[in-house]
Amino acid sequence: MIKMVIIVLILIGTSSLISFYFMNNTFSGDVDFTKMEKNRIIFFDFENNLKNDPTTICKSKCDGIINGKIKYVNSNDQNSITFNDEHEGWVEIPLDEIKIQNKNGVSISFWINVHTHEMRHNMIYNKGPVGWGSSYLKSINGLYEGDLKKFQALWTGNNVKQYLNIICDDGQEIKLDKWYYVVHVLENDQSTLRQFINGKEYCNTKSKIPINFEIENNLILGKVVGTYNDKSNLTIDDFAIHNYALNKNEIQRNFMIGYNIFK
Repeated sequence: MIKMVIIVLILIGTSSLISFYFMNNTFSGDVDFTKMEKNRIIFFDFENNLKNDPTTICKSKCDGIINGKIKYVNSNDQNSITFNDEHEGWVEIPLDEIKIQNKNGVSISFWINVHTHEMRHNMIYNKGPVGWGSSYLKSINGLYEGDLKKFQALWTGNNVKQYLNIICDDGQEIKLDKWYYVVHVLENDQSTLRQFINGKEYCNTKSKIPINFEIENNLILGKVVGTYNDKSNLTIDDFAIHNYALNKNEIQRNFMIGYNIFK
């Protein structure tokens, strides 16, 4: 019996070591961090309020502008930004000066903590007016669908053939007040949109024809310009846009790094 217990403990220990190795070493050889950093259009970690990271392509031109009131929260020695009904504020980022060119695809990533299931369109980001299916206007939108308890990306061109809509969870109901790492990736075919949650792809879709995202409007965090004027009740951190399609290894490695902070 004692011998059997020892064997079981050895197997458990070996399994733990394998898991530790997987979490810390898998994919590292396939990730070029210099490329990732060099190709960030914007990056906000909210440590310096709404200052865009100076190493990004847009630099200080894309520093954020506060509309109304917003709140910064600190957890795990990290500053994050919170949007809620009480403050009714949002952030505007003057990204119209730099168009989101998608010949190599584009990726939008962020850590998110949802605080309510009650809002149908709990907005994360928006660029361009959106009609929620009643009309087709050039826009990109990321949100949390409270009634469905799923994350959604709705990216549209100016006709029904340029329409990308994905919505899914991570195989379980999304929990409130828990951090998730979400990435929306438009592939370089300009037609395929993928949604990753915590490093894994859970849904994708493809438009009938390639989509064009030269949208003049500023990027908005915490609100949408459109039919319902929807707002937010959530917290976000490490919001980034890359001017190419991140691959799964890059996404998984980013999740692993962030997990040690946001877990």
